[in-house]
Amino acid sequence: MAINYALRISGSILIVVLLASALFAIVNSIRAAIAARGEEIEVMRLVGATRRFIRAPFLVEGFLLGLFSSVVTLSLIVPSYLFVIDRLTVTFPFVPLVRDSLQLSQVAALITALALLIGLVGSTIAVSQYLRERT
Repeated sequence: MAINYALRISGSILIVVLLASALFAIVNSIRAAIAARGEEIEVMRLVGATRRFIRAPFLVEGFLLGLFSSVVTLSLIVPSYLFVIDRLTVTFPFVPLVRDSLQLSQVAALITALALLIGLVGSTIAVSQYLRERT
């Protein structure tokens, strides 16, 4: 029982660390995009563009980064998981392993939703910081 608890705690910590690093990567990527388009943003502000109008392209970029990252992640994880499950089923036939396609598709949907959320949150943080600094 203690091993199960330790695995859950360490797995949860690993997930939090990976989510934080993904958020950090998205924020820095959006910051780089903002820096590259700094003059365009200043021109938009001078002609009267609203904050929402300035923010929208970066939110779309964060959304697309999240979508792309989930596609890459799932294209690596799903075949690897199925390969490992096939090997473990042969080696340890007494251990129940998840092979249900419904559960796997639910996990894939959760990963995609989480990646999209991280992309949107990361871009919101980066754009908000930029607009606060420039105002």
